[in-house]
Amino acid sequence: MERNPLLEPEAPPRFSLLRSRALFFVISMVNQLGYTLTLCAAKDIATISNNRNKMPIFSGSLVVFALFIYLFSGRFLVKYPHKSRIIAAIFFIILGICTIIFAIFSLSFGVAIAGSIFLGIGTILGASTNLGFLKAFPPETVTGWTSGSGLAGVLASLLYLVIKLLKFNPIYPFMFLLPLYSLYLVCFWKLSKQQLLGRGAYESTPLRLVPRDTDQTNSLETNQALLNDELKWSNFCVFFRLVRDRSPFLMMIYFFEYSCIGYLANVLVDRDKNGRSMHVAFEVIQLMYQVGVFIGRTIFQFLRIKRVWVLALIQGLFFLGWIATVFVFQEVDMPYLYASIFFIGLVGGISYGTVVYLILNDPLIPYSKKEACINLNGAGIEMGIIINSLVGMLFIANLRHLNSFFHSA
Repeated sequence: MERNPLLEPEAPPRFSLLRSRALFFVISMVNQLGYTLTLCAAKDIATISNNRNKMPIFSGSLVVFALFIYLFSGRFLVKYPHKSRIIAAIFFIILGICTIIFAIFSLSFGVAIAGSIFLGIGTILGASTNLGFLKAFPPETVTGWTSGSGLAGVLASLLYLVIKLLKFNPIYPFMFLLPLYSLYLVCFWKLSKQQLLGRGAYESTPLRLVPRDTDQTNSLETNQALLNDELKWSNFCVFFRLVRDRSPFLMMIYFFEYSCIGYLANVLVDRDKNGRSMHVAFEVIQLMYQVGVFIGRTIFQFLRIKRVWVLALIQGLFFLGWIATVFVFQEVDMPYLYASIFFIGLVGGISYGTVVYLILNDPLIPYSKKEACINLNGAGIEMGIIINSLVGMLFIANLRHLNSFFHSA
């Protein structure tokens, strides 16, 4: 067969694993900072507006549209350029942060909830887009994303703890975040222009033939990253079968850990046996949890855990232990609580990184279905968090009756 001089396989793109990891690390960290900072400040924002008992509502508003965003992305957005989606994500994040700042000024719980919703939409859209974009890179690149999101939690928790100890207005850390989103945009622009070839998810993708005289570039944005099947109701079962051994267990894990760092922590911080650290106990719990998450999301690749149900079982045992603590002990030693929440974060971080890596690296998941599978997995995570918020509201509202029931029994 005579070779057509006008057509040739696209040249293999250049690849730098370290550079890609570093860019994903920065993008992930900035993407998650506002979200984790809002979780840390949830108790104070609810308290200053005289709505402390409604803290689960405020925390839950971060993810109220998350399930919809993941499913919407899997169905409609997977065919749109990732850069356009990132610009939309940054817009919603900045809008959410500015709204929360205004809410703190005006002491308005309703406005704070609106800001939390905007921030949640932007963060989830950013996470969905970046995780889908990861399929065009070797699976090892995922450690850049997971480590960055883990460090965001540590930095946000530490920053808010310092603000609390210095008795500064909680508005300052949110104002600090705003300039960082220009860095987010620059890093993603560089990442989308990166040309790479390597091992991993896209290795089996057939080479596309393009006219030699066209201006089409060999960037990821015009090649591998947009090869996506849409998540539709008609093929939902097909996608679910691809993730059913992992994503449902990850949903359970998120329910367990968010219950511990949310409404259960909110109850137990008032039972400090010594009473010396009560005013910052909630913030320390958030910090210890985020440190565990960061370490877990960094080391997961070395552990090579494939049975996610084992991690869900461990997290479930921690959850039951915290439930028992609420109903059995009227006073608690906070150091034991801090150690426990660290390991809960560790298990959660290992679980998240493991599941994302397995989806990206699974040869049984076709390349064109990976982004929709990532979105379906994210929808499961958010379902676990939403269920946690609903359970948390019921738990707080009926805590006195539950205590009476257990003590009478």
